[in-house]
Amino acid sequence: MPLHLRHPQVDDRALNGLKFNTVLPRGLAVETLAARLADFSAAASVLGEPTRLLVR
Repeated sequence: MPLHLRHPQVDDRALNGLKFNTVLPRGLAVETLAARLADFSAAASVLGEPTRLLVR
């Protein structure tokens, strides 16, 4: 089953802390921070682990 990858959401406070936030278009700033925060290999590893459902 293919894994659909999404970038994490970026908080406005993180955007305001970006060094060149006043000269970057908002979309580019969001994509930049989201790419820095993403860890796709770790997420794929966790999602690939077996799971067990326990019902009490």
